[in-house]
Amino acid sequence: MKSLRSSLTVLLLLLCASGLPLRATEVISDIGFGSCLNKTEHPMLDRSLTLPMELFIFLGDNIYADSTDMSVLRGKYDALKSSRFFKELQRKAKILATWDDHDLGGNDAGAEYPKRRESQEEFLRWLEEPADSPRRKREGVYDARIFGPEGKRLQVILLDT
Repeated sequence: MKSLRSSLTVLLLLLCASGLPLRATEVISDIGFGSCLNKTEHPMLDRSLTLPMELFIFLGDNIYADSTDMSVLRGKYDALKSSRFFKELQRKAKILATWDDHDLGGNDAGAEYPKRRESQEEFLRWLEEPADSPRRKREGVYDARIFGPEGKRLQVILLDT
């Protein structure tokens, strides 16, 4: 575990130093967070849509697929994406996301999950991650983004499950 944490730290440092696109004009001052979306109704998230927000971060358990059948994952992601909440959120804020065990495909799922790569493809499809995104070329959905001009920068680091 210690070795994995050290490797991930080094990887994130390299990623952050590798010339990530700096969105110099996007000052982020209001951020929304959400996770554990295991119901079709999301009253707390619906309430968040009434608040100012330039960025929303899905922290994991965005769906509860709990299956190795990728059509189940796709169906759950499509249901979330077509929800009123998600559509309004897309209009309102930039969306970033990472996953957790249930997004991957099972309760407490991790590196041993048999369809991790296929699950990652479904996750990135849901996010409309560009075809040339580094997230499509590596194992895991970790990411880092920098927003804002000097003096008003925000760095977001998303870890993988």
